[in-house]
Amino acid sequence: MGLDRDDPIVRRRVAQKLEFIADGVAPTPPTAAELQAWLDAHADKYQIEPRYTLRQIYFDGARHGEKLDADVAAVRRGLDAGQTPAGDATLLPQALVKARASEVTRVFGKEFADALRALPVNTWQGPLRSGFGVHLVRLSAIEAGRRATLDEVRAEVERDLLHARTVQSNAAHYEKLRARYTVRVDSTGTAVP
Repeated sequence: MGLDRDDPIVRRRVAQKLEFIADGVAPTPPTAAELQAWLDAHADKYQIEPRYTLRQIYFDGARHGEKLDADVAAVRRGLDAGQTPAGDATLLPQALVKARASEVTRVFGKEFADALRALPVNTWQGPLRSGFGVHLVRLSAIEAGRRATLDEVRAEVERDLLHARTVQSNAAHYEKLRARYTVRVDSTGTAVP
């Protein structure tokens, strides 16, 4: 009908309508083999994070001042002797159970989370620093990060594969439409219909 020729607003609305129509077409559901192939090609996106089970004792550096190192050492000696001394009051969790590495990073910070990787299990270690202060930490379990199986991430893989197919289908549709038009540029650099 040529409605899009002289009015950029109408042209934009027509393009929007075509996008809605293209997005509304349900792609065929992928097979298990297609999902597995997508997972294999994008395995790094679907990694299972390491998980940590730990207890921590917190020390506020500002509260202890110059006595911080001595106070931490005293609590550490108590822990090694089988006592259960307490640290400073905090809103931080005293324990985490099977917490993902990203959760540990969110709660304690990257420096703290990175330090956990090198700690042995079932012994008090530290002091470890975080953005909040200093901590003594006892890891009781570490589940190593690993590649996810399809059963564990099927919904995410299917969502991502269908999205990629939709993007590819839309791009192909636009290319077909674009092939029907010729763009000419006059000597002033203005596009001519």
